[in-house]
Amino acid sequence: MTRKFITTLLIASFLQTFADTLAIDTIKVQPLSEIDIHVRATGDWSLAWDATDDDNCLTATVKGFRTQPEDYTFGMASTVTISRITNGESHEIASQVIGHSDRQFSLRLSADTYGARLYCGDGEQFTATDVPFEGIEGSRIYAKSDKKFVPTAVRNSARYLDDAMHCRFSDTELLDSHLAASTDDIEGYWQYLDRNINKKCCEIGGSYRLAIVKCNPSDLPAYIKNDSNRAVYQIVYLSGATLHPHLWNALDVKGWLVATSFVSEYDLYWLDSTRRPTAMMPGGNTTENSSSLTNNALLTLRFPLLKSEIRFSRQHPASAR
Repeated sequence: MTRKFITTLLIASFLQTFADTLAIDTIKVQPLSEIDIHVRATGDWSLAWDATDDDNCLTATVKGFRTQPEDYTFGMASTVTISRITNGESHEIASQVIGHSDRQFSLRLSADTYGARLYCGDGEQFTATDVPFEGIEGSRIYAKSDKKFVPTAVRNSARYLDDAMHCRFSDTELLDSHLAASTDDIEGYWQYLDRNINKKCCEIGGSYRLAIVKCNPSDLPAYIKNDSNRAVYQIVYLSGATLHPHLWNALDVKGWLVATSFVSEYDLYWLDSTRRPTAMMPGGNTTENSSSLTNNALLTLRFPLLKSEIRFSRQHPASAR
């Protein structure tokens, strides 16, 4: 479950003048975690994204003009217009004027699972605007101009979400049967109870309903170290996600518990709402997070680097879904 990272950096000396379209990226089928596109160029041009074709996309168009058209001693300014093109018809979303000292101008599109912003400017004066971004699978991102122009910098980086990991049970009936026969203290169904979180550091992903089931140490992802072959448990998501719920399906793995030398104390490996590991130590194979079981009825998940903890109460199978 290594996070995939793709980056491209093109320096001006390696770029050639292009007359029509510069392809920057194509969104993959795998869910997008974050993307950062930066284009700096001369002339009048536009950046397009969520482009299923040229007639259906979002664009930011740069058009330069002199602040005093009849006096060439005055500086330049640019109008940046954000538009949605649907079936060839353009609908303006927003427009702004930004002054700058030359015809070099940058557009930077930065998007993640929480939203997208467009940064516009010349290196001295910048503005930031929230923009729509859907990250449509197979859609293109490109820069375009009606005239030849020279991009002086193009930078593209993208991260894609890890694939969801399914637990060892193919359906909830098999999970029910296993837990009904279990005598393991921590195995069972768990319902979100309450939290004590630092809102500056994190936010809760939902009122989760979870199951905890024992698994083989070999079921751990490669980035988790377990040289001592301690007991390992899968934390199984059942329902309740409110943050990025489209990324979660019943029986997906939400994390792992690894037993420690202390009774009812566990190392916690937790996947956040975007399926990324949280609070991994340098080297990537141990965690700062922990979990404890109290009176066989209360499960506490602790995230010290986030100054937060979440508690779950044990549930009977009938009330766990």
